[in-house]
Amino acid sequence: MITAVNGEQRIQEFPWLDPIRYPRVRLFGFATGKSLLHPEHQAWLQRNLLPLLKSGKVRLIRLMGHASKLGGADFNQRLSEDRARAVRRFIEQNVSVKVAAKVAVEVGGYGEATALGTAGNNDPFYRGVDVYVFEGDPPPPPVTPPELPCGTTTLYLGLGIKLGSHLGVVGLRAIESWMYSTASYGDSFTLEAMVGGVGLGLGGGANLVLLLGNGATNPVDFKKLRFEGWDFELSLGGRWGDVGKLIRNTPKLVRVANAIKKGKASAKVLKTLLKLNPEEWEKMAELAKTVSAALGVDSCPQSPQLHVFDLPLAGVAVEASVYKWWGTVTSVY
Repeated sequence: MITAVNGEQRIQEFPWLDPIRYPRVRLFGFATGKSLLHPEHQAWLQRNLLPLLKSGKVRLIRLMGHASKLGGADFNQRLSEDRARAVRRFIEQNVSVKVAAKVAVEVGGYGEATALGTAGNNDPFYRGVDVYVFEGDPPPPPVTPPELPCGTTTLYLGLGIKLGSHLGVVGLRAIESWMYSTASYGDSFTLEAMVGGVGLGLGGGANLVLLLGNGATNPVDFKKLRFEGWDFELSLGGRWGDVGKLIRNTPKLVRVANAIKKGKASAKVLKTLLKLNPEEWEKMAELAKTVSAALGVDSCPQSPQLHVFDLPLAGVAVEASVYKWWGTVTSVY
């Protein structure tokens, strides 16, 4: 779960990671140079951690602080430890003396050692505290920090339509897509792009496209981004089989593809069809992760990236072409 407040994310849980080696949650987005807990941090602790402590099952809470690369290394080391101590104080102030006596609370800090990027990088993900919860015999204190997902970037999945034509060796198309974060259903936006292509082909119409966007901390990071692509099946090569089966078994993709093939859906209707409900979002998020793994998409790029693929199962193609194409994101809203 990722919680965003005023455009800045402050809570990230890691339910898919090994709880012995990795934290249960990172409370991040601390103010630059400060160790004061945000109300969102306090709310998460109140809702998730304190009830566990009061149940009597927890033996150890391990708090490991972090700092970004902004500022000196010595200052950041002290700051990371201060942030961990701030979480400990909150816990001690909100449980009884009897409960506190039964639970050991360890405090430490990694300073800026875990922060990625160049000197001066102040990504809020690295201004935080990792919270480990141990109910059984706890492992020894960590010597090196765990390798967690990089920063506040997220993988976005887009389902869109590509409209336009190709004549001779050049083509021009427009893409409109509804983009969803694979981490949070509520994090979505609309993306529009213009696409040009060079290759042999003739015809035009509408095609269903799949988009994968990563390396962005905010959707507006994709605006004016340039990208390029090929046919989806060609991109996957020998790995097409498993992914293709998953695509064909995704009801939302089939419904939109059928609407395009029948030629009865206007651009406005198709835009409505592209929206996902929570259940459809879960299936599409699974598809996005499968596709990104099959394509070897970098999960931690240094800058925003957008990958756009034609889906072979959908299209009203009078068009027959093999071409290389590129595009530019024109708007994000």
